[in-house]
Amino acid sequence: MNVQINEVARRHTAYWAAGHALAASALEVPVARVTIVPGGQALGVCHTLPSGDRVAYTREELMNQLVIALSAAAVYKVFELENVCPASLSSDFRRADAIASRMQNDYGMGKVGDLLDEARRRAEMLVKEKRTSIEALSAALLAEGTLTGERVAEVLGEVQ
Repeated sequence: MNVQINEVARRHTAYWAAGHALAASALEVPVARVTIVPGGQALGVCHTLPSGDRVAYTREELMNQLVIALSAAAVYKVFELENVCPASLSSDFRRADAIASRMQNDYGMGKVGDLLDEARRRAEMLVKEKRTSIEALSAALLAEGTLTGERVAEVLGEVQ
């Protein structure tokens, strides 16, 4: 099923995707590709590259995954886009909750609520610090639709 979206939804999707791509890049998680071209039920996607076959993760690596998962929600808050609640944010919250639950239940790394609060604070701080980068990534996504990891790095390099 191909989804047709209006310009407002397309712009919000660009900010959503830019938030994920920026957070991944800032936390040194390689971005493979980010797109706002609708596919299936998804209005946008940010794909990151795995860091190889892993059987163990550090707390910092898992916290970074939480920050990335919550980065789009931080973008919506910082850019005052909160009057729109896309389904993609719901998916992000479920992913963050699953990561935090795994951190608590499987690794004893803290309480779910505390982990999510810490990640939310870090995501909001990152978005505030990198506001110009998010605007640049959003503009590039609106112009190009899909960015490779190399293009994300290029856009971010132009801003800094």
